[in-house]
Amino acid sequence: FFGSFALFILYQEVPRVQDAFDQVITPKAYEARKQCEAWALDQALRPDFARVIRGGEYIETRNGSLVRGVLIGEMDEQGQERRAPFHCYLDAGGNIVSSTRSEK
Repeated sequence: FFGSFALFILYQEVPRVQDAFDQVITPKAYEARKQCEAWALDQALRPDFARVIRGGEYIETRNGSLVRGVLIGEMDEQGQERRAPFHCYLDAGGNIVSSTRSEK
């Protein structure tokens, strides 16, 4: 019981654990999340210094998927980190159809 609980916490809190689990158990979710993360990193103000803080949540839709809540850390004009949330809609083939950057 405690081992299951520990794995659940690791899955929720450690992105590499979530990636490893999703890559084996739910490869479709893994690929969708990685597509959206890559797009979000490319949209950063300074892509060379951007990083993924949180990978986002995969949600099935009627003819594709939604990756909601990807959180990117990027360097702003003053050299400080700014967090920017993104979400992406993907078609059944895994191509990004629509994506949005939300400002907090």
